[in-house]
Amino acid sequence: MRVTNSKTNINTQKGIGLIGLIFGLCLIIVITSMLVNVVPLYAENFSVKSTLSSMAEDANTRALNNKEIKSRLMKRLSMSSVSNVTEQHIVINRSPESMMLQIAYEVRTSFLGNIDFVVKFNDKEEVVR
Repeated sequence: MRVTNSKTNINTQKGIGLIGLIFGLCLIIVITSMLVNVVPLYAENFSVKSTLSSMAEDANTRALNNKEIKSRLMKRLSMSSVSNVTEQHIVINRSPESMMLQIAYEVRTSFLGNIDFVVKFNDKEEVVR
């Protein structure tokens, strides 16, 4: 019969311990929670970019005044279920050759307790004749 030393037995053990398992699970939960909060913001920004791009490609956009452009953009954004953009976020810069449409906004979303995520977006499209 062979007697094993407890020190030798501890050194030969392999695998993750209870503390490592708990730490790993906590890390997975935090990362998943971050993704659940941030991914919808980027999906919404993708809708903003595509709406801005389609507005820039529209042949009638240059003929409209700034108020009409903002109104049409807001209607298209509301159809795309974009809720974080208001008319104050839309900037229109005109020059004789082109027109620049810009939507700059930031979104704050709660993470854990008093920790928030702040995500800033600044999307631009140039409208050329």
